[in-house]
Amino acid sequence: IIAGDDLALQFVLNNRQKYFKDTPVVFEGINSEEFAAMAARDSTVTGVVETFDFSDTIKVAKNLFPQATKVVGLSDDTETGHGSSQQFLKCQKDFPQLQFSVLDASALNKNELAAKLASYDHETILLFLVFTKDKDGNFYNAREGVAFVTKYAKIPVFKGDELGIMDGVLGGKLLSYREMGKTTGRIVMNILNGTPAESIPIETVAPKYVFNKGLLEKFNLPPDKLPDNCTIINPSPSFFEKNEKELRPILAAVGVLILLILLAIGDSWRRRMLYRRLSKAQKNLALTEKSLLAAV
Repeated sequence: IIAGDDLALQFVLNNRQKYFKDTPVVFEGINSEEFAAMAARDSTVTGVVETFDFSDTIKVAKNLFPQATKVVGLSDDTETGHGSSQQFLKCQKDFPQLQFSVLDASALNKNELAAKLASYDHETILLFLVFTKDKDGNFYNAREGVAFVTKYAKIPVFKGDELGIMDGVLGGKLLSYREMGKTTGRIVMNILNGTPAESIPIETVAPKYVFNKGLLEKFNLPPDKLPDNCTIINPSPSFFEKNEKELRPILAAVGVLILLILLAIGDSWRRRMLYRRLSKAQKNLALTEKSLLAAV
């Protein structure tokens, strides 16, 4: 059994005897390290913990915004949200000069949350942890959550995983879910090939620095303040991308004109070839006529 995220693992454990007795379980994307360790006490359970490097992300954010005095982690009251918030708050000891707090999206309706996000200035480092629901019971998938936050926040949004890096998140030390899936698959194959789950320790996936170049430019952030080993993605839009709406009808008109010119050139070429053939035929006819007259 592969259990993706805290709620899935909790379901498996709650129904272990009824549905999954003695079946090996490999979990992935577990945000609570304590929960993962507790689950792995079962000799048939192991997996991959979703460990974020929030501390390094905050260090980079503080370097970009030296005036910052607060760090806000956006989360909710789901199991995943609680686990992410616990990891986030553990970073407080590394930054005694910063005030840490968790913004619980589950306690606010849309308008309240939008107003709260809009109130943050560059004295605040905003870290997107988890946002799947609000007070009114509206649910958001990963892209919808990022879209909502980046729409109302006037400051850059940092994150601990790769979801949203192409949709408005500035960046951070990001966890790759693709790598997590590969690691989980390797563990599953080892178990299927006979390796006991109890001999496979809980694993983590090393995050990497990734930043969105377009957003660095939007917020006028100097790239030289980023770590040397970071990856810059999503380069600035080209001239065509910036002016695509205006350029499309112009390019279409130019295309039509080019086609008409090519048709005209082709027609002119055909006329010239026809004229040459006609001239040649006239010459041949004249020579034939001359030969016939001479024969008479």
